[in-house]
Amino acid sequence: MKGKQQRTKEQVLEVLIFIEAAGSLPNALQAIRNDADSVPERFRGANSERSYEILKGKFNEFIREHLCKEGINPVLLPSNSNITFLPNTFAKLFTT
Repeated sequence: MKGKQQRTKEQVLEVLIFIEAAGSLPNALQAIRNDADSVPERFRGANSERSYEILKGKFNEFIREHLCKEGINPVLLPSNSNITFLPNTFAKLFTT
C-alpha cells in the first residue's frame, strides 16, 4: 500500500508544481488544451476538443479527489496579496 501512497503523493506534487508554473488553474487548463510540454503526462494528448474535455474532466476530478478532500486549495494568490489563508470550500460546494 505504501507504494501506491507514495505514487499518489508524487502525482499531487507534480500537479501542484504544474499549477504553480502555469500561474493559475485557468492557465493550467489552457496548457492542457494546448498539450504543452509542461503538462503532466497523465493529462497530455489533447488533440481535439473532445479529448481536451476528457482530460479537463480527469484533471478536475484529480484536484477534487486528491487535493480538495485533503484540505489543499490549489487556488494561487498573488505574492503581494495581504491574504494569508484561503479556506478550502470543498465541503460547502461538493458535500451537500
